[in-house]
Amino acid sequence: MTTKLIAILIILIMLYGGWKLFEYWESVKANQEKAKAVETIRPELLPGMASQLEASLAAAYTQGAVGLNKWLERYRTAVQDPRLAWIELDYVVLTTKDNPVLAKKVFAQVKARMKPDWPVQVQKRVQALARTYD
Repeated sequence: MTTKLIAILIILIMLYGGWKLFEYWESVKANQEKAKAVETIRPELLPGMASQLEASLAAAYTQGAVGLNKWLERYRTAVQDPRLAWIELDYVVLTTKDNPVLAKKVFAQVKARMKPDWPVQVQKRVQALARTYD
């Protein structure tokens, strides 16, 4: 009788442990999916820039850091954060090899403007780049 009771108790404990393990796995999977959704970003969907400027911005990207710098000089006042910050961070990455001092300066300006209401993706990008440019 006692061995049957112990066996039933062990089976119940194993079932409970299996259920808890399943719940844990589901929460890990949900967190991974959430993190993936946060990581993927389409910059053109960030607020702060009129869609009419997308074509000229794409052309500037094809010219590298020089083209992006010229584009920023021309359109900086027409673009607002957080989209402006994203573009400037791209410029920071592109110009690092040729002018690391300028890259750090532009990064510091973007970081100083950063606000808590910016999209999480932009904030995470600033934090990730801070390791290099601070």
